[in-house]
Amino acid sequence: MNDKKSVDIGSVWWFWFTTNAFFVDKRLRRIMRMLPHDPRCKFCNTPFQGVGGVIARVLFNKQRSAMNPRFCNM
Repeated sequence: MNDKKSVDIGSVWWFWFTTNAFFVDKRLRRIMRMLPHDPRCKFCNTPFQGVGGVIARVLFNKQRSAMNPRFCNM
């Protein structure tokens, strides 16, 4: 028998969008947008190269993902 409880993904998404669960992500996306240089992460707008990329790596520990270069290491 399977003793694990199943998670209702609909309720997880409902909680995510009806609360302020992603408020920090939205604020961080705005901050990253102000940093200079392209290319950027398609999800959180983190720059990967240049001065903005150095700032993102040092302060936020974000860099280009090894699995998909269009996204960061979230």
